[in-house]
Amino acid sequence: MSILRVVVALLAAAGIGWLVYWDIENPQVSFISSFFAAQIPSVAVLVLLGWRTRYLSNLFLSFKTAVYGNALAVAGTLFLPARLGDLGKPLYFKALSGFPASKGLVLVIEERIWDFVGLAMLAILTLYLIGEQAESAALLTASYVTMTIAVVGLFCILVLPRLVTHIPFLASLEAKYELFGVKSTKQILTLLVSSLLIWTASLAILIIAYHFTGLPELRFAQLLFLFVASTLGLVISVTPGSIGTYEGAIVAVLVGFDVSWDSALAFAIGFRLTWLALPVALATYAVVADAKLLALIKSYKAS
Repeated sequence: MSILRVVVALLAAAGIGWLVYWDIENPQVSFISSFFAAQIPSVAVLVLLGWRTRYLSNLFLSFKTAVYGNALAVAGTLFLPARLGDLGKPLYFKALSGFPASKGLVLVIEERIWDFVGLAMLAILTLYLIGEQAESAALLTASYVTMTIAVVGLFCILVLPRLVTHIPFLASLEAKYELFGVKSTKQILTLLVSSLLIWTASLAILIIAYHFTGLPELRFAQLLFLFVASTLGLVISVTPGSIGTYEGAIVAVLVGFDVSWDSALAFAIGFRLTWLALPVALATYAVVADAKLLALIKSYKAS
């Protein structure tokens, strides 16, 4: 674990060093102030993610475990495409809290469905606000795919649990694992609002980060377009960490808004460092701290 801390410390130093270097070389740009200002909404995102995970677990998981699990999943985007790092959350929750892995997997699927619902709503708002600029075929296609996934996912959440008893295979799963809980209107509205708040706080990370850089001012609709386009590039990707598609989406949009190519690329790299900094720090701490806890649990069971 000491090696892990050294590696993370070196990566953090390299990232901050790069931001400092860029600021020195480009006095009109300030990525350092942008980095630290954006950590405020970043905290809000992790708090909201942790609260939603705890809520979906019917308060079985502690808030701390839920936050650390989400930090580990976000940090996992460095290595896996399309948020596949989330698949490790059920194992983490089972190891730390005894939360059944089957229910943990369902919890993760529900989280992703609500995320697609929130992203689809932002995509609709973006297409409405930017008007003629919405003629980008790639953005339209990705938005339609996201909306389709959101609609199908909502059907699974709202309707499928009421049909379980009529489908033998699902009925047997329900009898064995109790996976398909029927949600009340209050629960549905709570999850919808919490997911919208998560996306709003995520959007705030980008808006604040961009504002404090000193780059040319953009309207809210343009920043919303940048956020949705880059997020779709992050989610709908087959490359580890969405390397290339994420930065490429940011650069393409910013260049289209008359930001210079080198500044757009610098912001794309700097922003990835910005929104990953806190989750990676928490994930590293969780791995180090929980490794000791898991070792104690293992030794206790063996005795």
